[in-house]
Amino acid sequence: IGSQSINEKQDKNKIPFLKPMLIIAGILVGVLIILLIVLAVVLHLNKNKDNITQGYSEEYSYEYDPEENFYEDNTYEEEVYYGDEQTEFDVWLKLAEEGDIDAMYNVGLAYKYNQNGMEEDFDEAYKWFSEAACLGHVNAMCETADLLVCGLVENDNAYAEAVSWCENILIHEPQNCYAIYLIGYCYMQGGCGIEVNEEYAFEQYLKAAELGHVESMYEVAWCYENAVGVEADPERAAGWYRKYEEEGGMLY
Repeated sequence: IGSQSINEKQDKNKIPFLKPMLIIAGILVGVLIILLIVLAVVLHLNKNKDNITQGYSEEYSYEYDPEENFYEDNTYEEEVYYGDEQTEFDVWLKLAEEGDIDAMYNVGLAYKYNQNGMEEDFDEAYKWFSEAACLGHVNAMCETADLLVCGLVENDNAYAEAVSWCENILIHEPQNCYAIYLIGYCYMQGGCGIEVNEEYAFEQYLKAAELGHVESMYEVAWCYENAVGVEADPERAAGWYRKYEEEGGMLY
């Protein structure tokens, strides 16, 4: 009887230790069940999301057609579909009239290069290019200067204005070889508000040629050959003529 009482006491002493363990086990099981429920809900939601996305993609997807007309935004490099050429131009013109400088530039291109159903009109091209240029559009500055230098618009100070635009371009793009070339051309030709300065013109041609402008390579070679703006140097002339041909230029 004595030993039985002792065992009962020992069993009773174990019970207080078992209760906390059972409670902890119960909590862990409960947490595990909750986690499993949450995981099941998440998987279900993701499955529904995939189905919705797939349905949306199928409904609104389209194949790219290179024959369609797209407008490439020069600033953000986006392609925006506008439909046929006339509609495309109408969109540009509306945006241009609202002050969009990229649209102004594109309207100018349409008039200058006979694009989007527009007849060639250099005065209209100059109008839109110069407006965009005044608002800081660098490519429009180049086109404005090009129209002036090529004599496609009437302007008694065409070369002076062209040089001014090119100098503005070089503030934004110091290595714009075409702008440098145009400055050289204006000072080599003279007139239209610019005094001839062959030495300065040659410096500009050389700078543009070293930056890879092909036409400037020819001008540099010609100057070395004919001692215009620089001392005659047949060897260097030959070298630049050779470089000109290597870059795709044609000598006659």
